[in-house]
Amino acid sequence: MENTQYIKTMSLTSGAKYKIQLQCVAKRGFALSSSGFRVLWNGATVIDGSVPSDYDLHTYSTYVVASGVTNTLILEGRGTVDSQGSTCDNV
Repeated sequence: MENTQYIKTMSLTSGAKYKIQLQCVAKRGFALSSSGFRVLWNGATVIDGSVPSDYDLHTYSTYVVASGVTNTLILEGRGTVDSQGSTCDNV
């Protein structure tokens, strides 16, 4: 069993700048070690929410540049593999 990944491949204008933003929260009642995540853009980590320090809602954002026409965004769970993890929304 592995952590979950959400993968989205997009056709974008090469060289254009885009903002990635999302909100994530660790699930109350579960260990924070279950709630890490990271965001990858074309294979490179651009947001690292390794292990949260609390159960509050946090907003994460960064800018990326499209390389070529096809670009890939991955939201990946990290930490203990237990079917729990963070909840992320407003991507």
